[in-house]
Amino acid sequence: MPPRYKNITNIVQMVNVQLEKAMNKKYGKLGRDPKRIERVCRTLCHKWMQRPDQRLGQFLLNYIFEVEDGEHASCHMFYQEDDETEKTLTDLEV
Repeated sequence: MPPRYKNITNIVQMVNVQLEKAMNKKYGKLGRDPKRIERVCRTLCHKWMQRPDQRLGQFLLNYIFEVEDGEHASCHMFYQEDDETEKTLTDLEV
């Protein structure tokens, strides 16, 4: 790896450490882990690629946010915790 990229990698790692410290300071141990975003997005990408003809909204409503009669999916999307979404994605067989 060229030296300039090693330096950038080090900077990114330092920023991540500072971000994690700031999140812990602001939200305490109960704060959401920023690292979850990459995990969820990576899993979503992998699963969605198995159904490329579906739009993102279709995929999410069909497989991630189950809606019962008369309920709005936006309510489920708003309140569902990311760990539950991640588990659903991980367990999903498309």
